[in-house]
Amino acid sequence: MRHQRPVGDRWNNIGHLTRPGSADHKLIELVTNAQDAVLELRAQQRYGSLEHVPFATPHDAATALLGAMSWTDQAALINVYFDPADGPPRKTGRLTPVIRDFGCGISAY
Repeated sequence: MRHQRPVGDRWNNIGHLTRPGSADHKLIELVTNAQDAVLELRAQQRYGSLEHVPFATPHDAATALLGAMSWTDQAALINVYFDPADGPPRKTGRLTPVIRDFGCGISAY
């Protein structure tokens, strides 16, 4: 099943993308959201409900939930690539970052 998670966890996020600021920070936010989604799904699968998850920090959760996996298996849980937007990037100067995670996803609200 496919789940989409928008930038800033908001479907109407054009302001997040067009507002002045660091593009690097915006991309890091996308990757962080994907990592959180993977951890959230793993925690929910293991404990049945997010209310029963005992971890105090994401680091604790990652160690307990993913620590037995190889780094290559962990890395495969999130895919990051860039897709040309509106034509060839050399002409348009635009790329669309695509971050796909195999986590819990998000729904519009």
